[in-house]
Amino acid sequence: MAASPQPLRIWRTVVPPAWIDYNGHLNEGYYGVAFGDASDALLDHLGFDGEYRENHGTFYTVETRIRFLREVHEGSEIHAATLLLGADEKRLHVHHDLLVGD
Repeated sequence: MAASPQPLRIWRTVVPPAWIDYNGHLNEGYYGVAFGDASDALLDHLGFDGEYRENHGTFYTVETRIRFLREVHEGSEIHAATLLLGADEKRLHVHHDLLVGD
């Protein structure tokens, strides 16, 4: 499986009220939810969908690093720009950027 030279934009959503903290911003835990959803979208895109997981098992996250560089508010449209940096028979090395708007 080859690395992706350009970011894939295969996951997007609108930030729901349940994801907002008491300061009116996207709660830090929901960044992880968003990145997890983006990873699921990538796996589906690559053919590792529900049927694959049922027959062959699944993937596990080994390491995650999140940097909070901008506030995100309720109702914002967000999407992940996903780069597949590398892969072998057991691993995918993925980088997601969470972006607001187009």
